[in-house]
Amino acid sequence: MANGQPLGYDGFATFSLIIKEKLVQYEVWVADIETEGILGIDFLRDYNCQIEAGSGKVTIGEQTSGNVEQVEVSCCRIRIAENVMIPPGCEAVVPGSLEKKSNGIAVVEMLPRFLEKHGMMVARAVVDASMSVIPVRVLNLTDQHKTIYEGTNVATCEPAKEISCRMINTSPTEEKCSQESTEVPREIHADLKDLLDRSTNLLEPRQRDQVMNLLYAYRDTFATTSIDIGKTNLVKHKINTGTERPIRQTARRLPTHRRDKEQAEVQRMLEGGIIQPSSSPWSSPIVLVTKKDGSTRFCVDYRRLNDITIKDSYPLPRIDDSLDALSGAKWFSTLDMKSGYWQVEMDPDDKSKTAFITTSGLYEFNVLPFGLCNAPATFERLMERVLKGLHWQTCLLYLDDIIVFSKTFDEELVRLTQVFNRIKEAGLKLNPQKCCLFQQEVSYLGHLVSCEGVSTDPVKVKAVKDWPTPMTVTQLRASWVSALTTGSL
Repeated sequence: MANGQPLGYDGFATFSLIIKEKLVQYEVWVADIETEGILGIDFLRDYNCQIEAGSGKVTIGEQTSGNVEQVEVSCCRIRIAENVMIPPGCEAVVPGSLEKKSNGIAVVEMLPRFLEKHGMMVARAVVDASMSVIPVRVLNLTDQHKTIYEGTNVATCEPAKEISCRMINTSPTEEKCSQESTEVPREIHADLKDLLDRSTNLLEPRQRDQVMNLLYAYRDTFATTSIDIGKTNLVKHKINTGTERPIRQTARRLPTHRRDKEQAEVQRMLEGGIIQPSSSPWSSPIVLVTKKDGSTRFCVDYRRLNDITIKDSYPLPRIDDSLDALSGAKWFSTLDMKSGYWQVEMDPDDKSKTAFITTSGLYEFNVLPFGLCNAPATFERLMERVLKGLHWQTCLLYLDDIIVFSKTFDEELVRLTQVFNRIKEAGLKLNPQKCCLFQQEVSYLGHLVSCEGVSTDPVKVKAVKDWPTPMTVTQLRASWVSALTTGSL
């Protein structure tokens, strides 16, 4: 640096620069600095540049590029104006200041590295940039008190374009025409198109367009492939085994005809970054479970690891309390996370404990695997942080199952927007195939929920209803014995 102090850097890259009409390429060093980049003496020397201070002209080689003008940088950073302490799980409006004076309406956007470094989020907002103090809403997502010190960069402030609007009285003819043409000229993924069709069967054309706009605005919040899963850094899963020694188990015998399925699943997880090769002293066996549709579920038997793991007592919501909270609502939307556990990172120190053994070697998880005893507690803690302030008032959640409830369509639209925004900011993704929006009756936690109340989902009692009635003494005795052995009586 100019003061003789060393400056750390992250790497280097070759940039293409246009100075007036001249295109040049130059290798620059990339560092974590807050000021704008400059072209230094090395660039001026390498390209034989001459600057005429009086006229403001620059000559690169033999080509004069005209007057050099100061380029106004429209986007600037917001710094905290005073030290502020925020309790865990709380939100505060913090005074901020712009690094350079500005005027007009501007939009506040969080700096990604502020979330990564401090575990706190800054809400998007529209502010008056001419104010001496810029209000900044900061949410502490951690379970510890956090102090933001004066001068900390937390967000950017960029001028917004104002658009004047006026009401238009639509004639009946125009209204009829608009109702006949409800297609919005925007492309969305096939899964989102299917979600739109499933979610708008009760809606008017105008409402359908609003749902289309909502899905388009948050299209990146939905997964589009099997390995397109989110990744959040709000929490990391830890496995506390105390002073226990590593448990090493051998692989279980796998039929030859199922090894192809094992290898295919391992390869899919490797390509998706879900797992990585391991040299861990820990190992657990795998189990391939055949699902009802004939596909295979890849499972790891972590029972022995769970036996020595210190349990996390974080509570899950009571299902009866959740169902009672839906009283009075008329519109419902159910959301489901895409491979929810896999969107949570494993703590680097505990990845080795998730190691599992296959016929092709030893692997360990980079993300939270299914089957760990404390996985539900970690995921519930994550979701309650993400939806802090919305849980119980706007939506309900039970692990990766979310239901948004409202009394009117417009209220449901606003609440869904709030939930989608929280999920997007947390880096999570939803499974569009298992979501259903703007319904008046939905299935949630094994129950049918509607404006008329809560009832048992017929799917859950189908086996009992379809149980054949005993017609002979032998059948009656068999039913009686079955009831006794299963504890039904």
